Amino acid sequence: MGDRLAHDRARVGAGRSLIPHDAVELYTCPNCFSLYSDAQDACPLCEADREGEGGRVELDTTARAAVARLGGLYAGILEADGGTHVLWCARGVCAVSDRAGLLWACRTRSRVEDVALEDGFVRVEAGGEERRLDLAGGEPA
Repeated sequence: MGDRLAHDRARVGAGRSLIPHDAVELYTCPNCFSLYSDAQDACPLCEADREGEGGRVELDTTARAAVARLGGLYAGILEADGGTHVLWCARGVCAVSDRAGLLWACRTRSRVEDVALEDGFVRVEAGGEERRLDLAGGEPA
């Protein structure tokens, strides 16, 4: 690997970048930790601006830490009744409330493949397994 990099640097020339000038720059959302390109002015998942303000769900410090532990917001926010939101993260799900902040977080052993709300429960599919969690407390159903 090192020989290949040294060869590429010699071929490109000293002081020149191997990264094209028109390459896409990625931003990490300071609110939900998802990645998005520089072509977008706001996070496509939580809709916060580049400073992390004004999103659909503004996460407090505790909720943001839970989202970070679960790999960042991955595929979206599911709206539940009463100001509760289920955040679909790469390695789990968590529920947050507009009033109370983080309600619960549940980590999965593998990447989350699907999340759905069904009659007061959160159905999570990950690694070929399906779990049903109580929306109010995150307990297995």
